[in-house]
Amino acid sequence: MADGTNRHHQFMTRAPSAPFADAQARRVAMEQRLAELERAVAAASGAPGWAETVLDRLEALNDALVSHVEAVEAPDGLLSEIVETAPRLAGAAERMRSDHARLTKHLRELIVLTSAGDPETVRERVVELLRELMLHRHHGSDLVYEAYATDIGGQGGG
Repeated sequence: MADGTNRHHQFMTRAPSAPFADAQARRVAMEQRLAELERAVAAASGAPGWAETVLDRLEALNDALVSHVEAVEAPDGLLSEIVETAPRLAGAAERMRSDHARLTKHLRELIVLTSAGDPETVRERVVELLRELMLHRHHGSDLVYEAYATDIGGQGGG
C-alpha cells in the first residue's frame, strides 16, 4: 500500500495465537518445499540424477506436509481453534482435514511412482499435485480469513 502498511495484515483484529503463528511458519516452509519441487521437476528429465532429485524433493515436501497436518489437526491446533472461534466454519475445517488425507495419499503414491515411473508421467502427476496443494493453500487462507478476518500470508505476504 502507498502508506507503507502491509495489506496482508491490515485486518488483524488481535495478536496471533500460537497455533496461528505456527501455521504461518509452516506455510512458509511449505512454500519453499513446493518451489524446490517445481524447480526439480522442471529440469531436463534426461539429465543424470533427475529422478533422484525429484524423489528427494517429494520426500522433503512429504515431511513438510506431515508436519503441517500433525500441527493444524492437533487438538490444540489451528483447525480446532478456528472451530472454537467460529463454529460456523466446522464444515470448512472438516473439508481441510479431508484434503489433508487426500493430499498425503497422493504424495505418497507419487513417491512410489517416481521411484520406478516414466519421467513424463511423473512430471504430469507432480504438476497435478502442485495444483492441488496450491488450491488447498488458497482454501486454507480463505478459512483463516473467515475465522480471524486476517490473511495468513506467507513468504510473499509479509
